[in-house]
Parts: sequence; C-alpha cells; structure tokens
Amino acid sequence: MKLQGWIDDFFFKALDWVLTHGADHLAIETTKAGVVHGALSHLVGVKSKSAFACAAVRGFGSNLLPEKRAALAKDLYSWMGEAPADHRRPLDGYLSEQTGKQELYQLDDRPISYEELTSDGYADGAPMVRTLTLALTLTLTLPLTLTLPYPYPSASPNPHPYPKPQT
Repeated sequence: MKLQGWIDDFFFKALDWVLTHGADHLAIETTKAGVVHGALSHLVGVKSKSAFACAAVRGFGSNLLPEKRAALAKDLYSWMGEAPADHRRPLDGYLSEQTGKQELYQLDDRPISYEELTSDGYADGAPMVRTLTLALTLTLTLPLTLTLPYPYPSASPNPHPYPKPQT
C-alpha cells in the first residue's frame, strides 16, 4: 500500500479523531483546514508506512495538548499496525533514516563549549541547550522552520533534530 492508500485508510480517520476527541484540547484554536494543513506539512516526503505513522502523529498532534497528543499517537500506531520506539512514551521518538525504525530521542550529552553554545545556527547565535524537550519541539515545528530564511540542520522530513557530532 502506498501514500494514497495510507491517506484513504488513516489520514481521514486521524482527522476525524482530532476533530472529535481533540477539539477541546487544542493549544491554539484552529479550523478543519488548519488541522489538515498541519498534518499534510509533516507528510512531505514520506516513503514508508512507518514514516507515514510517525509524520501523522506529529502533524495531527502538533496543535494538541500533550495528553491528547499521546492518546492520538497510541491510536494512530494501533490503527496502522506500527509501533513507536517506546509504547510508554509514544511521542518521544523519531524515524531514523539510517535504520528505517523508530528510535527514541537521545539527550546530546557531549560537552558543549561556550563557542558552540553561542554560535549555534538553530537560533542565529542565541544560546540554546539541546534538551529532549527541545528535540521534540524542533521536530514538531520542522515544516515551519524549513520556510524560514536562516539555515536549519536538515531538510529531511524525518530527521533527528540534532546533527551527529563531527569527529
């Protein structure tokens, strides 16, 4: 089954779920078209069912409050017969381009020099500490950041938000 089948089978089901179960749990009030736009913006470039599941969770869940986003993630993965990296934390993963599997975000715990902290391209020179919460936020806002004028670490639709350290 390819993209058209996944849209027919899961996209509209997820849209109905958000409009029914998530309507009172939105971070920002939006329209049905806004929900669709948010979901589609995360589906750009998906090539596998696992990538579709991960992107649909991010896209449909991006405007939901965290507890409803987690409930949607559990349902979406179940409907699609896919599994998150950790069932207890369905929002804490991403699809690895190297392995093609769901992996948990990892804290970038390498030592950071002051120069790295202040010259990071993510925030145009503003200090930024790379936490797990930041990784999730960067992934949710990826479609928006790809349209901004400053460089972003990856144009891939499903990246780990922190580039691997150069050795």
